[in-house]
Amino acid sequence: MQLLLDAHVSSRHVGRKLVAAGHNVLALDQDETLGRLADGDVLALAAEQQRIVITHNVRHFAALARSWAEARRSHPGMILVTLPHTAYGAILRRLEQAFAMRPGQPDWIDRVEFLGHE
Repeated sequence: MQLLLDAHVSSRHVGRKLVAAGHNVLALDQDETLGRLADGDVLALAAEQQRIVITHNVRHFAALARSWAEARRSHPGMILVTLPHTAYGAILRRLEQAFAMRPGQPDWIDRVEFLGHE
């Protein structure tokens, strides 16, 4: 999968494991400029690069998903993580399950998935 980790998702604990599992990951916390992008710009970057956004910023990205849908704009998918930021193992397990259920990049187009407790 082509993934974009928002700035509050750990590239060290989550991103590295996703890369090791074969995913192509752009982690915003690895670049000072990208890490400061506004949420709308993060989603625009994800759309431009066809990457699924993974974020802990549920409130803002849920609103962005609604506004994009109302404007009939397509996005490559969003995974909104409601687990604690440091629950790395649980986050990775839930991501693995989500990708197993929807294994193709096109399966995620315009989809918003909430990633919480099992």
